[in-house]
Amino acid sequence: MLGFYARLTNQILSRRSSKPPGQSASVVPFMCWPQDTAESLFDHMNLSNHSRFADISRYRIFSESGVLNLMMKEKMGWLIAEQTITYAKPIRMFQRFDVVTTVKVEGDKWVYFRHLFRDSASGTDLANIEAKAVLKRMDGKTVKPSELVTISPYLKEFLSSSL
Repeated sequence: MLGFYARLTNQILSRRSSKPPGQSASVVPFMCWPQDTAESLFDHMNLSNHSRFADISRYRIFSESGVLNLMMKEKMGWLIAEQTITYAKPIRMFQRFDVVTTVKVEGDKWVYFRHLFRDSASGTDLANIEAKAVLKRMDGKTVKPSELVTISPYLKEFLSSSL
């Protein structure tokens, strides 16, 4: 678990942008380390770790957009209501891969995240995670995506195709 927090901190504090200018996706690079295989007999990433890498990628977007500061200040948190994972190929130990994250909004409640895991060298798709999420305040009230866009030009550009 310490590795997860170290990676999360590294991504949040990273100075380089994960979203290339003019693109509507965030690209975050990773490498599969031995602790990610969780003693797998096949030396590939344990399937449960895919969700962790998706979480780190989401928090990278929140950090860059300013939403993370707002979440901490206003005591808000993301609630993943639904998640579907499709595995195409195993991620091997020491393999470099990118998590390409796109975000879209439908209505003024749900935010949909798509995390595509791609081999950094070949561009081959390795896995795909689709998550349906909602941002909630501590009192249980939903934060509308349209409210988030008003505080963050980054998110406004990121979500411009779906708002």
